[in-house]
Amino acid sequence: MKIGIFGGSFNPVHNSHIKIVEEVLNRGFVDEIWIVPCGSHAFEKNLIDPEKRLKMLELVFGRDKRVKILRIEIDSNEKNYTLDTIKNLKNKFPEHEFYFVIGSDVTGEYKKWYRHEELSKEVKFIVYLRKSYKIKNDKGMIIYKIINKNLSDISSTEIRNLIKDKKNISKFVPREVENYIKENNLYKNGNCSKN
Repeated sequence: MKIGIFGGSFNPVHNSHIKIVEEVLNRGFVDEIWIVPCGSHAFEKNLIDPEKRLKMLELVFGRDKRVKILRIEIDSNEKNYTLDTIKNLKNKFPEHEFYFVIGSDVTGEYKKWYRHEELSKEVKFIVYLRKSYKIKNDKGMIIYKIINKNLSDISSTEIRNLIKDKKNISKFVPREVENYIKENNLYKNGNCSKN
């Protein structure tokens, strides 16, 4: 099977994440999407408890049999890099072909990724265009497919800031995620501390 790996902090998961998953699957680029929330972040982002981020992902994707949520990075005690995760998955599931799903904004940061030249030999990329970000491919990234449909540019950071400012987020996250955030008093201080 062709498997799309969609990694990120998902802090919180929002409607743009959902649209990306739907687009990749509905276009037949892959058979399944495996979502890989990070335990810690390679660029030292401060995140809320991983179990809470996992729960929000399960609320959104738990009923879709084409989507799996993996704990591979959350259960690791080490800093996780994309290269390590891809190699681990390829070793564990040699029968599958893996593709990594990223936004065009990330292509400009690719040269900062851990051992990116080696990663380019391990996996091909599915890139979704984000407004104001052209695809930059100066470091050998092999692009398998491009999604050029306009997707919302809302970010998890903006959603956290809206929550801090006591503004409505219902246009940006599914209702079950909004309810979970409210019930657990998440992001009220505007940063990602464990609250």
